[in-house]
Amino acid sequence: HKNEIVSDERQKAYVGQLWIGKKRYRRVLIRFVDAEGLEPDELNALLVERFLKLKEKLSREVERLTDEQGLFFSELLDLFLAHVQANRDERTVGKYRQQLLRYQKVVGDYRIRLHTSQLTDKFVLSLRKAGLNDHSCNSYLRAVRAILNWSWEQGQIPAAIKVKSVRSSKPLPAVFSQQQLKDLRQHLEEGWEETKRRRFLVLLRAWWFLRYTGMRGGELLALKWDNVYPDRIELRSTRDWKVKGRKDAIVPIAEDLKEFIQAQDIEGERYVLDDGRGKPLYSSLGDLTKSMRKALQKVGIENAKPLHSFRSTVATELLSGESSNPVHVQMLLRHESIQTTMSYLNSDHLQQVDLVNKLGNTGGNTGKKKFKESSKPSIHLAYSRKS
Repeated sequence: HKNEIVSDERQKAYVGQLWIGKKRYRRVLIRFVDAEGLEPDELNALLVERFLKLKEKLSREVERLTDEQGLFFSELLDLFLAHVQANRDERTVGKYRQQLLRYQKVVGDYRIRLHTSQLTDKFVLSLRKAGLNDHSCNSYLRAVRAILNWSWEQGQIPAAIKVKSVRSSKPLPAVFSQQQLKDLRQHLEEGWEETKRRRFLVLLRAWWFLRYTGMRGGELLALKWDNVYPDRIELRSTRDWKVKGRKDAIVPIAEDLKEFIQAQDIEGERYVLDDGRGKPLYSSLGDLTKSMRKALQKVGIENAKPLHSFRSTVATELLSGESSNPVHVQMLLRHESIQTTMSYLNSDHLQQVDLVNKLGNTGGNTGKKKFKESSKPSIHLAYSRKS
């Protein structure tokens, strides 16, 4: 953007145009009628003098407003994204950029100290009008909360600003049943045997690794055979990809997975999800998700998340065992908080299972024969292992 003096026919005047920060200012320097009779040199000198005074005046006003009302949201966004880029992976940066640019487009580029809850209300209404559900709205609100919290930490706003989430239902984790896992695996095995299309082999590998490790989809997408050992998988950040939370990790390999890996022909491959020529078959997590969703639909599985449901299934299955240890499950899945791990356990349902199994066994005077208690619950969860 250029600072310049322009001739404005609409205003019939010479106008000074200045960019201060990211905002453009236009002010009349002299009307055409008042400039009549002035020599060119005199006019130029007058315009330059007034232009410099205007620049100095506007700079003082902007500085005063910045002190009183803070930076513009767009200015803060640039600083915030630079901070995120220095500490998080590109996918996170891209998500914040997309969500916060949408927020700015809806509410406008305002000075941050003038923030009110009406702005976030306006944003939520816009998201709902666009068809987003409550959970998606909360994802956008978390991004707004993040930049406001960061602004407070940096001293850009005098006090913390609370951004309330939309009240939404808490869905049960989407998990696969044992039969669904079996059907999906069989479909992929048959697809590979009958067609020899690489996609089936790669998705079959994804099935085994996700099923027996609880890895994240992005971790599997970036996983190289060099980091797969006989007894463990090492997740290490690279220049192009970062482990979530920037914490490298070691994931143990189950015996069933070990046998599958040993049976793989990996000559000429670099990645677990390799195209056969040393490059990933899928260029993005979205492509892998789309391909797995197509396979799920082929076997009639509609309501599961293509990749994350494997992780949910691992967590739920391990937590529902009689000798389960939530802390060990947390360590395996690498959750920051134990609350995240426990969210996969529907404890209310388990308590209700115990409760209904007492029906007819309470010892009350019902006139009916009391049934002998079974050592096993009479209701089995869909994700429980069968003995």
